[in-house]
Amino acid sequence: MATVIRERRVITGGYDGILIVHRILNTLLTIVNVFLVIRLILKALGANASATFVNFIYSVTGPIIAPFSGMFSNPPIILIRAYSNGQH
Repeated sequence: MATVIRERRVITGGYDGILIVHRILNTLLTIVNVFLVIRLILKALGANASATFVNFIYSVTGPIIAPFSGMFSNPPIILIRAYSNGQH
């Protein structure tokens, strides 16, 4: 019978730093995305901008969306029309 010996080597040089940077960037981008989603929800619900929490979210996300402000001349408005008699 032949004996098979397998050798497993773990190479850690250089990859640890890249993994740490990846995790830090991933965490930061996740936090930014959460703030942007909260801003979107607050805008959609018409939250009062003078409220402390809403003002904080708007001030944190303001610089992120600043390059995109003024992209459209008139912001889109979604109108919901209520029919009293149910006919269109």
